[in-house]
Amino acid sequence: MSSVLKIDIKITGDKELMASLRRLTNDMTDFKPELQTVGDFLKDYYGSLLFKTEGAILGSRWVNLKPYYEFKKRKAWGGKGILERTGTLKRSYEYDAEPLVLTVANTTDYAKYHHLGGPIIPQRKLIGFSDTTADKVISVFTKAVLVRLNKS
Repeated sequence: MSSVLKIDIKITGDKELMASLRRLTNDMTDFKPELQTVGDFLKDYYGSLLFKTEGAILGSRWVNLKPYYEFKKRKAWGGKGILERTGTLKRSYEYDAEPLVLTVANTTDYAKYHHLGGPIIPQRKLIGFSDTTADKVISVFTKAVLVRLNKS
């Protein structure tokens, strides 16, 4: 007599599981609130701390002004920092948050010349990532994903 092994597998709850996975998928397609949080942070970070440290928060301090220009600037505008005169550059950080994309920019016409540098103006980065900015982004998104996983 041969023995036959019979295994029956019954899966239950598949409809509930699929519904939960659909909800989770939908929850992971719109991170606009989190991107706005990051945008607010970066706008303040670049407009404040970047200028206070004269670029050092992005890895290296901005190149000093040429002595003759530094003297002229000090005489005309006081002891303001390297890229400060009227404050326009500091105040011109803006961001646009969409469901899956965050765009952060300095909207002045001349920011690109400072950021990229050139034959006359040395490069002085106005936007970039540091450990602090990366940690903030990771923290915001870790929390968002965990909240959404627990909700589904």
